[in-house]
Amino acid sequence: MSRRKTNPSTIGCGGKGTGKFCSGEDRQLKTYGAIVRHYRKHYQPSADSNLQFYTQLPTLDEALRRAAYAETANGKRNPHQYRLKKSNLKKVHDRLKRRNLADCATFHELFEMAEEAIGDINGIGELMVYDTAHRLGAYLKRPPEKVYLHAGVRVGAAALGFEKSRKWLEPAELPKPFQQLTAQQMEDCLCIYKHDLQAIPNKK
Repeated sequence: MSRRKTNPSTIGCGGKGTGKFCSGEDRQLKTYGAIVRHYRKHYQPSADSNLQFYTQLPTLDEALRRAAYAETANGKRNPHQYRLKKSNLKKVHDRLKRRNLADCATFHELFEMAEEAIGDINGIGELMVYDTAHRLGAYLKRPPEKVYLHAGVRVGAAALGFEKSRKWLEPAELPKPFQQLTAQQMEDCLCIYKHDLQAIPNKK
């Protein structure tokens, strides 16, 4: 059975209730190279399209509002955050409005600012922190330079032998076949194919 494609509003690593977009379904993916090729063919275009939406927003204020409320290009909430209370998303928006987001020179600075600002809000976990920073980073042209571990990404990284306690990986640490991907694509790939990675008998 072939893996079902998803649209740009649902693509990516799923934490809360979105495992159907991340489960390994094609057990013919027996090598890292096969996984990367499958990702580039079936998932990368939609993932890139979803980020493109944020790069084209007219103002930082609009990007912040949409990012805080986890909006996709069609105005609906991203499946990663569909269980979060709107009142908590409003707190995300209110807190980030008080930060000088545009002053962040790198994605890592943006990520740490978001983590500090919203990480203690009830129900706002590490996936929402990363996703919010990622959306804002797309608008600000601050792409991730590291592979950030959260939810299913951490499972995929553990399948490669990395400690689950780590918060991020340097891209150069991943096996050679992954080096043709950007850091954000590596993050996406580790989550989508986490079960495939676990199933590879001889890591290669």
